[in-house]
Amino acid sequence: LVTLRAKLVLTNAADCDVEVEGLDPKTLAATGSCTLSVGKSTEWHWRSNRDEEASRLLLRFRPRSAAAERAAGGDISKWSNPVECGETTVGSVALALLQGASTAEIWSVDVASERGGLAVSFRRGSDFVVVNSAARAKVLMHVRPEGWPSAVPDLVVPPGSEAPYGWREQKQKRSA
Repeated sequence: LVTLRAKLVLTNAADCDVEVEGLDPKTLAATGSCTLSVGKSTEWHWRSNRDEEASRLLLRFRPRSAAAERAAGGDISKWSNPVECGETTVGSVALALLQGASTAEIWSVDVASERGGLAVSFRRGSDFVVVNSAARAKVLMHVRPEGWPSAVPDLVVPPGSEAPYGWREQKQKRSA
């Protein structure tokens, strides 16, 4: 008995559709795309060259929400920067996605590996948070995430509150 299974399964764990593109690791050109409906999963197949690690894959994504696009002045959300998905990048990476010229939203890509297969899911929010512990001082905390364009306002965290945090590019900051 032989059982075949997908090398990679993509899952949309968000409350809106998510568009995904595969990228060539050398040129960053798009190699394929799909749109994941809310709560849906799909298999993803890609070609790997012999000189590349077969399990290495670059993806980028963007949410597709009519409400978010209206809020951003009709602009479609910008693509995320490339996210490497593979056995060496298991965990969660938080990314700040631009929506229009002056808005950003925090999203996470979760990568899991089991018996040679990969599961990648996309969700709003982050495992990384900014905490304002100055409850008694009543001080607003302003945080400027690394790589945010000047047109995007700082994250403002009220006293005693927390806010999700993300980076513009994938870093080695992963939660497992």
